[in-house]
Amino acid sequence: MANSPIQRDLISHCIEFMSNKDDIRSLFDEKGIRYPSNATFKKLALAYESQPDSLSLNDVRSMFRDKWTPCNLERHIAHLESGLLDGHNWHGARPSMLHLSIQDRVRECCEGAISLEEFLSIGSDIVKHEYFMVASHDICETSIIQEFPSVIPPIGSKSVTDFIFDEVPYYLKITSHPDEWKALAGRMSVDEKKALAFELYEGADSERMRKMAEGCKHNWGLNRMYYIVNDQNKWLDDPRGVIAYLIDNLCDASNFFDIVVHGFTIHICLIEQ
Repeated sequence: MANSPIQRDLISHCIEFMSNKDDIRSLFDEKGIRYPSNATFKKLALAYESQPDSLSLNDVRSMFRDKWTPCNLERHIAHLESGLLDGHNWHGARPSMLHLSIQDRVRECCEGAISLEEFLSIGSDIVKHEYFMVASHDICETSIIQEFPSVIPPIGSKSVTDFIFDEVPYYLKITSHPDEWKALAGRMSVDEKKALAFELYEGADSERMRKMAEGCKHNWGLNRMYYIVNDQNKWLDDPRGVIAYLIDNLCDASNFFDIVVHGFTIHICLIEQ
């Protein structure tokens, strides 16, 4: 088998950034690929690169899809529709600094600015929102992988890439329109989508982006697939309809484009409603 250069890079990316060592070692043993006994993911990828035609992209796709575990789609949908997540909200808390954010609210409660009941209600809303965010992401990821047999899913516990769609690695982001874009929701032109994608990325730390780009070929660690739903209540009222809209629009080539941020060319898929 003779892989194209891009197929070789995709296989290497899967091994280094989307796999687990036990399954990769088993695949290597099956294909006769030699590797160090104490190999890191990077060294396993290099072991493949030293024998690049011993493994095809279809071999990787088949094994990864076989080993991949989907989320419990029906349970997530049932929970979204249950009404128990109504009122989900960050209440201004910063997800990356949640402990400090909650500390501030504790002190507000201690000073009498909010009651203990209000403080506990805020905590409940934040936990609801955390579930909402994880569930909406996971049902989209699982639905994409199940709907498109060519997609390569991750099988590692922590992956840089959520999946490879149409031979392009993507990290999936589920969000809503920023306030200044809400009036255009569901009817954005390609140029407007490019501008929004640039805005979503514009505030990113350029040094952090550089490190991510250096770690992956072709800046693949920077690629994003955005699904932007203006009316967040749709996730609770009709999650199946929200998923169906995403799947239907993944076949529209106008939702795929490149942007340049901090000197990096980044491939974007942006679907919005």
